[in-house]
Amino acid sequence: MRASAWKSHLLEHKSKKRKRNYHKSQEVHHSDRKTVRRALGI
Repeated sequence: MRASAWKSHLLEHKSKKRKRNYHKSQEVHHSDRKTVRRALGI
């Protein structure tokens, strides 16, 4: 799991629904799992 991107600035023009969905955690893409595990030492 990872945090969502694009939620740190320029929030005034984004809809409430869009900002609310940024709170949900995202699954790491299957193509990046090997890289993430190596970075975390797993």
